Amino acid sequence: MRLVVATVSLAWVCVVGCGERAAQPVAEQIAPSAGGEVAQAPAARVEAAQRRAEGSEVERALAIAKSDARRAARLLHAAARLEERVGAAWAGHEREALEAQRAYAAIVDDHPSSELVAEALFRSARLFMGSRQAAESRRRYLLLIQRFPRSELVPFAFLSFGEYFMEQADYASARQFYDRVEDGERPEDLVGYVRYQLARAYVGEGDCQHAVEYLRRVTSAPSGVAEDVMRAVQSESAALSGCANGAGQLRPAEAVAPPPPVRTAEALEALLGQ
Repeated sequence: MRLVVATVSLAWVCVVGCGERAAQPVAEQIAPSAGGEVAQAPAARVEAAQRRAEGSEVERALAIAKSDARRAARLLHAAARLEERVGAAWAGHEREALEAQRAYAAIVDDHPSSELVAEALFRSARLFMGSRQAAESRRRYLLLIQRFPRSELVPFAFLSFGEYFMEQADYASARQFYDRVEDGERPEDLVGYVRYQLARAYVGEGDCQHAVEYLRRVTSAPSGVAEDVMRAVQSESAALSGCANGAGQLRPAEAVAPPPPVRTAEALEALLGQ
């Protein structure tokens, strides 16, 4: 499987240089950087991390013959264990993060027909986003959306785009991706959060009328809405009460998104015996 640039309406999210790397296997795009999405890690640092990875669970999984159907499952399990140790950022865990990305890339490149590819792409994208390498993250989310449009992870890929643009204060772009979540097939517990974020995006644009409308849409259909989202909506509603168009002020988010349906390393152990 090769990483390709989207030709659909999502193509504009691809940053400069995306086309130049489109023909590269995913494994050739995983060099991490500590300085953001443009800078690349020194080759010596990557090589040192790879040497330290020798004998690791990922290394042992990579050594399994590509024709062995169990290889993808072992790679995913090993990478998931490492990712759980890394957490939300790479700082202090560069070796573990690199190993996990090598495993995810091997699943995508070496086992393109595996049912685990969608999850590997999502996990890889999420890990890159945690390291603030947004360009690499977007490439993998786009590939997930293109290749697996009916995956239950796709709404969370769109959500990630929305969250990214909210952080960049690009509220119009954020709304486009939140709208894709709301309008598509998505879990019910995601709807309330997305509408809350849509309201906040409108506040950021100074459009209180639409913000209030979306907050009301959450409270008018509270079934499945998480308690923290409902509290955040009520707090936001009070802050916007009676405001005129353009009078709102964006406040820090008071709710968190529901977790995506990715399995824990412990849950993935069931795949190892298959």
